[in-house]
Amino acid sequence: MSSVVINTLILSLDGLLPNNDNYILDQFNFYFTIIFTIDMGFKLIGLGKEYLLDKINIFDGFIVTLSIVELTILGG
Repeated sequence: MSSVVINTLILSLDGLLPNNDNYILDQFNFYFTIIFTIDMGFKLIGLGKEYLLDKINIFDGFIVTLSIVELTILGG
C-alpha cells in the first residue's frame, strides 16, 4: 500500500517539475512498474485461479499490464 501512495505522489509531480527532471520520473515509473509486476506475480502464484475471482485483482492486473505495455512502447 505504501508503494501505491509513494508512486501516486511521485507521478503527480509530472508537469510540475522542470523538463530536465522527467528522466527521474521515468525512472521511478520504471521501478514502480517492476515492484507492481512482482507483486502481481506473487499474487498469481499464491492465489492461482482465485486471483481472477476478485475484481480488485483484475483491475490491478489490468493496470500492471498497461504499465508494461507503456514501458514497451515508449522504450522505458
